[in-house]
Amino acid sequence: MIITILICLIVIGYLKFDRNTNYSPLSQDEIGKFIKKNNIAPLSVVEVKDTSMILYENGIYELSNYDGKIIQNHTEWGSTRQEKVQIGMSSMGSPYVSVIIDDKNLLKEANEVKIIFEDGKTVTKLFKGKRGMFVFYNKVKSNLAIEDQFEILIKNKEGIVIYKNTL
Repeated sequence: MIITILICLIVIGYLKFDRNTNYSPLSQDEIGKFIKKNNIAPLSVVEVKDTSMILYENGIYELSNYDGKIIQNHTEWGSTRQEKVQIGMSSMGSPYVSVIIDDKNLLKEANEVKIIFEDGKTVTKLFKGKRGMFVFYNKVKSNLAIEDQFEILIKNKEGIVIYKNTL
């Protein structure tokens, strides 16, 4: 009997906790205010499940709204711009590769980026004049873990590879 009561209390506590963890992505207005307040020039802004992600020159912000408060996770890196392309990756959750083109000539020619993940999955995305973007392994699922090895190919409009890197 005591064990049954304890199990019920644990389940009720879990359900109550689960209802109270209602995270959501930021609205466009909230994103705009955040960008202005933090004086960043976004290269890409995407929404993934309950998170808004902002890629900028030297980092990434992951933002969620919880009970009217903005919860943020911030990753920042230094850039010497010696490389033609800055490449980053997250292999957990909703895995992605971030790509920022620093070379002006490469940017002029770049039409699409193709990421070939370790398991053979391929994702292609058009640049559409942008310097930076997120390329997601699977944007819908949020509980994935993948190998952190991949190949990146940047192609021009004719489909010719103009940049290649394996990490």
